[in-house]
Amino acid sequence: MAMDKKQKLREKIYEESNRPVGHYLMPIDNLGLSSRINNSLKAYGIFYIADLVQFTPKQLLHCVPNINDISIKQIEKAMFKHKFTFETKILIDPLLDEILDQLRTHIADSMQRQRESTLKYDPVLSRPITNTFMRRINIDALRREGIYTILDLTQCTENELLQMPSIGKKSLNHIKVVLESRGLSLGMSITELVKMKEKKRKDIIKKGSWDNSLWGRLLHDT
Repeated sequence: MAMDKKQKLREKIYEESNRPVGHYLMPIDNLGLSSRINNSLKAYGIFYIADLVQFTPKQLLHCVPNINDISIKQIEKAMFKHKFTFETKILIDPLLDEILDQLRTHIADSMQRQRESTLKYDPVLSRPITNTFMRRINIDALRREGIYTILDLTQCTENELLQMPSIGKKSLNHIKVVLESRGLSLGMSITELVKMKEKKRKDIIKKGSWDNSLWGRLLHDT
């Protein structure tokens, strides 16, 4: 019965797929997805609904890093809420397509600069999760989901972690403690991390010397 209802909704969306192209220019940020899913899609060049709806779930799974079956269900649910669906063919005016390409390039370049700045100068965020005090079973569970560094971990939400095998509430609390000891938390975006790093840099300059208290136990947990 649930499948019939879902199929009817999908058919209705297909019928409306010839609506104005402007409807498909909605940024994926408006879907309300987690920071991890948002950043994974953007890293692959998917910034607008027009980019996303032309994929199949299987294509996203195979092409986009850090996207798993749970992510696909969340994306599909969010798209249905806004009356969008996978595998929608859109006829886009060539001029509009050129504008979209320019926007994608600009956003991708901006995001890449942010990532490079964060990863290049921050030894904490680029540190492998294997170099933390997390239990091996939790590390293995995270690595199976494509989470290899502290940066990857900060972009996960509590709900996403709890849906992973071998991650329960006790493990979740331990992971949160590991991040909090570094002044970090779950569900952080790249922008938040860059702002946090910039604030710490300004604090160091203001104090006039390096002060380990600004980083808590960051440099001592090796």
